[in-house]
Amino acid sequence: LHYPLRRQRQMCIRDRLYSNWFSENGYSVGRIPSEYKFEGRGDAFVHGKYLVGSYGIRSDKEALLFIAEQFELEPMIVELAEEKFYHLDTCFQNLPSGDAIFYPDAFIDKSLSTFESLFNLIPVTENDANKLACNAVVVNDTIIFPSEDIEVIKLLAKEINLINSSISFMLCIVYNGHLKPGMPRPPVAFEISSVVLDLS
Repeated sequence: LHYPLRRQRQMCIRDRLYSNWFSENGYSVGRIPSEYKFEGRGDAFVHGKYLVGSYGIRSDKEALLFIAEQFELEPMIVELAEEKFYHLDTCFQNLPSGDAIFYPDAFIDKSLSTFESLFNLIPVTENDANKLACNAVVVNDTIIFPSEDIEVIKLLAKEINLINSSISFMLCIVYNGHLKPGMPRPPVAFEISSVVLDLS
């Protein structure tokens, strides 16, 4: 099978399994129209009464508008500009402090003015963006960056008054563009230095 077709069939099987499980357990299941592309949490998240999202590379604008309407959310969506940054979560990360880091060149509107009313926007350099700074992992009040060699960390430490910062080593693998901590060691796993910023 050609890879895209095989992946499409795998996704159809997965979606059917998920849909059946949720339906059987009392959930109302809806579907995005099949003519729209949408790649999930990587391209959209709920922030209060808003659906914050991106389109243009792997998700369609129409899909985001459909989701916002279904959940009665106000869409706050932006267009991506670079194939390299194909999901919102590769070039934008909201933080527990109300700040958000973003890589300007990943967006058609480099100032990201659509999000200005929601977040205090802090741009990152191309160097930081290429090190996946905006793909940090946020767990409650803890931000985990994929490298200690990220320039914006020092700025954040000053801007959001971090009480404590420490360096840890985590086992990670690269999976579909994301750093996945705590997974069993596969052949392609590697040790990577990570910076953990504790806001508590």
